[in-house]
Amino acid sequence: AFPALKDRQAVAVQFASVRGEGPERLAGKGWEAQRVGRAPRPLSPHDLQGNAFILTLRDLSHEEAHRLRAALQERAVHGLPNYFDRQRFGSCIPGEGCIGKAILVGQWEKALRLFLATPLPGEGTRVRSFKTTAGQRWGEWALLASLAPRGPLRSVLTYLKDHPTDLRGAVDRIAPNLLSLYLSAYQAWLWNASAGRWLETLLGPTGVATKCLVVAGRSLPLYATLPPALRGRLAGASLPLPHHRLAFADETARACMLAVLAEEGLALRDLKARHITHAYLGRGARPLLLFPQSLTVGDAQPDDRFPGRWKLGVAFTLPPGSYATLLVKASALLAGVQVHDEGGEQ
Repeated sequence: AFPALKDRQAVAVQFASVRGEGPERLAGKGWEAQRVGRAPRPLSPHDLQGNAFILTLRDLSHEEAHRLRAALQERAVHGLPNYFDRQRFGSCIPGEGCIGKAILVGQWEKALRLFLATPLPGEGTRVRSFKTTAGQRWGEWALLASLAPRGPLRSVLTYLKDHPTDLRGAVDRIAPNLLSLYLSAYQAWLWNASAGRWLETLLGPTGVATKCLVVAGRSLPLYATLPPALRGRLAGASLPLPHHRLAFADETARACMLAVLAEEGLALRDLKARHITHAYLGRGARPLLLFPQSLTVGDAQPDDRFPGRWKLGVAFTLPPGSYATLLVKASALLAGVQVHDEGGEQ
């Protein structure tokens, strides 16, 4: 049982649990494990207290390093909006939409096309090649089932081969963990849009200047500083995750979320996957602002990988579900330092 996922390109340490005794140590290609103790039950995401990060920010001019250092330090005082970052939105395809939304509104063929025939970030060459073929030979289920690589794609196509008109049933046979991921991605997209609108509403009368951070195709407001009174008010504020059974403590937050849903052609009652049996939207609330803890930023140092340039070392801790990439990108934007992530977003 792994209570969290880690970036495959990071050097990461995490806790996991296995049934039974197990050896003192295990090792494989690119990983090693050491037994640290025993517990009466498996670990779960509820056991997470946070994630600690150590990063090196590279290829900076000396002036950029100075500005970025100051911007990072200010986030510990003023915080930043606690948006979900791009990693959460792999199933939301620019120009195509989110698989999760198609499922919620019952657009079964669109959901299947996005699943079977639209390449998603991180997929390998073989899968991407097959999806191109699926788009060209759409509806030839027997052929596509014979060509599909083993796994979730083949399972859905095998069902379609035998039930060619039951598109809803085919969507329901997508692996439950993937269905949950697709639904939660769209839920997170709605939360980002609602949180951004709420912040704009709250910050507008104060005259606080904002910049725009683009996440999954949505422009979201970002501030540099907050007046002390407003910072005290917002530091403890949270926004519920969009859900069909939702009660709001704040009427302005409710109005903002309903406005976002209306733009999407939805109402709260639509946020239930009524015709899917193996997945659903979770409930809960997310803090509106994120404050990195134990943040330290070193002095600028000559960058050993980029001669003539500078680097910064930074360390901090974030609560579960918050994004280190967001902290770095937001600080860089406020510092006037241009960065690009792997998705091409600035």
